[in-house]
Amino acid sequence: MSLSRSEADLLLRKYTGAEAPIVFVVLLSKSLAGARMHGRLSLNTDDNGVRIKLTSEHDDSGLIFFPLGLCRFEYAGTIAAPPGLSDIANRRFEGVLKIISASGDRLSIYEPKSDVGTS
Repeated sequence: MSLSRSEADLLLRKYTGAEAPIVFVVLLSKSLAGARMHGRLSLNTDDNGVRIKLTSEHDDSGLIFFPLGLCRFEYAGTIAAPPGLSDIANRRFEGVLKIISASGDRLSIYEPKSDVGTS
């Protein structure tokens, strides 16, 4: 389902801040190899606009920076996965927010269910 920027901002606020859960993130980039990891998200604003910053769950080092300008947003309450993995994914995650940049780079933020750990 497509989301407006303001709807995406509401979801992003849920994933950022001191009390935010550790999330699972997948980055797929046309110019770089992909990355996947668990961590904490924050929103940063600088001269280039608003960016999502993913920090390691073990320290405060910034590992992924993703600009939000000119992006489109999608949300799915069920996780598309191969048979067998789909059930596991849907037991562990509430849904996924996908952020797609104008260049085609994708950042997928998987929201963990509150009663399931990330390990």
